[in-house]
Amino acid sequence: MQSSVKPGNLVGAKVYVKARWAAGLSYTDIQYWFCSGYNGPATAHVSNPLDNWDVGLAPIGEHWVDWEQVTIRVDNGTQTVLGVYISQHGKGEWITDLSRFQRKGDQFIVYASKNGHANYTAPGTNPTHSYNYGFGFYFRNDTADGGHSFDCAGQLEVVAADFVPGSLQARWLSFPYRWGKGSDSYLSVEKIIKILAGAFVPLAGMSVFIPFVVPIIATTIIGPYVKLDDTMGVFGPQTTDYWNGSLIPPFRVDNGYTGLNTNSGKPPSVVSFNGAFHVFFQDSNGNRGIMHTTSPDGKAWSKPRYIGYSTSSGPCAVVFRNRLHIFYRDPEGNGILHVSSADGSGFVNAEYIGLNCDHQPTAAALNDNVLCVLAIDNKGKGIMRAVWAGGGWSLGYTNFITDRPNPPSVVAFNGVFHAYFQDGNGNNGIMHMTSPNGNAWSSPTHIGYNTSAGPCAVVFQKRLNVFFRDPDGSGILHVDSADGRKFRKFLYIGLNCDSQPHATSLDDRLLGVVAIDHGGNGIMRSVMRSW
Repeated sequence: MQSSVKPGNLVGAKVYVKARWAAGLSYTDIQYWFCSGYNGPATAHVSNPLDNWDVGLAPIGEHWVDWEQVTIRVDNGTQTVLGVYISQHGKGEWITDLSRFQRKGDQFIVYASKNGHANYTAPGTNPTHSYNYGFGFYFRNDTADGGHSFDCAGQLEVVAADFVPGSLQARWLSFPYRWGKGSDSYLSVEKIIKILAGAFVPLAGMSVFIPFVVPIIATTIIGPYVKLDDTMGVFGPQTTDYWNGSLIPPFRVDNGYTGLNTNSGKPPSVVSFNGAFHVFFQDSNGNRGIMHTTSPDGKAWSKPRYIGYSTSSGPCAVVFRNRLHIFYRDPEGNGILHVSSADGSGFVNAEYIGLNCDHQPTAAALNDNVLCVLAIDNKGKGIMRAVWAGGGWSLGYTNFITDRPNPPSVVAFNGVFHAYFQDGNGNNGIMHMTSPNGNAWSSPTHIGYNTSAGPCAVVFQKRLNVFFRDPDGSGILHVDSADGRKFRKFLYIGLNCDSQPHATSLDDRLLGVVAIDHGGNGIMRSVMRSW
């Protein structure tokens, strides 16, 4: 390709449109695809307490041809916009707060970043790939007013609308190869280290640290940003997750604060019972009491009430044989205690189940016949189990370990127990194992995602959903699966937390998630329902 095509040609440019709808959907997705002839090099911002600096990292990031897109989801009945998805370097952001966009009439204004064309709602630096090792580093994705603009109206070409009788997809969508070559440089680890070392040289006081810090950053860049010798251009739109809409959350999400507080490191538990959400949590006033609040919709919560028992960790709630059961850690020790209630108000029959633990237990019921409790062994890492199928508790060790202080999660799905937990070997992987009876467990397998806290598993609308904390941050991420093993690409639900999130389904209509606010002790909530 000739260098003369790098600036593009906005006069003759087109926007390629795909309309996506299928029987049963109450909405239509309108995808607007933008093809740029050239993707420019990355720009980094580096800093330390004494200085800061912006530097170009060519040829890192360079390749011919770049595809980005914007999806507008429209309600079929009201024809109102439900949300907008803007792509950003293979990922993106789903936005339902439409006030974040500037408008021109009824058109949304989207800003494309310098060189990389990632889409944003406003001018700014838009940092990505941020790292902090006692010094700062991030990629800039600059957007600004005053530059070139492109009005899509009148420049549209529909290339796919499968649901329209007689419509044909544009033939070029089936092009099976990469769109253009990559940079002319072979980007080895050594070359990237040299580029980054040059970026850090201008910083005051950095010369001593460069041999130590630059290889760390080079290693982290290699994975997410550069494919070493594979620097060819991107594949076409049809090969991406954007094309089938899988990067847009499968639910309408409503996030907020419950108005209630708990204690840091003691996550709340949520369960559905008698047509309402029930949340149990440790009192934030220092007396360790187990507090109980309810909600018909996951948004408005009742005044908390003390259930008459106290705990030294977050409690765990589960429904079994038409009773609401609470498992919790002895307020003065480490034994797992148990109480139950027929109506969610009066709890009785406090008993020690014979198992000791650290941190919060987890429980699930299988076909209303078997009740399984999992927890981290007291002063250890082993995942212990207690199983009740009538006639008393069966206690033992699952033979597998997790990481302290991140408890496992257990759920019943497709006739077996499924347990998810953080790998006990230090790599943060989410591991998965199954059991037909809660006693004998399969060998764990990695589900393909990592977490910085214990995961949470819940069944909703015939799919197994796992919520987990970003392995490199505090955001709550979500994946789901039809079989509990193969999970779809993760999505950020728009809520940040400390410790493990907890979730439940209410009548298979609403999916409720509760978690401790990141950096605080407020109980945050997320309520989801299908589109």
